[in-house]
Amino acid sequence: MNQNNRDCAHGQLSRSCARCADAREIAELREELERERAAKAAALGLVSSIRFALGDNGRRMQPELIEWCRGLRNPAQVLAQLRGESTVLRTLLRQADEVLATIDDQDMEDDSQFRQLRQDIAAALDPSSRDSQQMAITESSKAAP
Repeated sequence: MNQNNRDCAHGQLSRSCARCADAREIAELREELERERAAKAAALGLVSSIRFALGDNGRRMQPELIEWCRGLRNPAQVLAQLRGESTVLRTLLRQADEVLATIDDQDMEDDSQFRQLRQDIAAALDPSSRDSQQMAITESSKAAP
């Protein structure tokens, strides 16, 4: 007798038993579900790896991430955006320095921190001045006995 023609546990021919057919279909669906879960996990792992490789580190939501990735294709666009952001930040720093300039540092309990803040703002506005100051400090420390 052929294996497909055997009696099933329900007393019928196994190929015509609805319960057995349902059980086979459920088993196939479970296998398909597991394959799909594995494929989904692999896809998420790939996306995660790409995000970290690009430097996103999971910070952006999908629409923002896609737009950000498009920007990576065009370095000139990214550079222009960074220059725009830099201009805004420099304007804010200048405005903050103007406000700080109106404060009398003699009235401060620790005027050294106040002066340091103003120096840091000046260096942020003109990074080359900080580099030259740092080089002068390095040179003077080498010259000291």
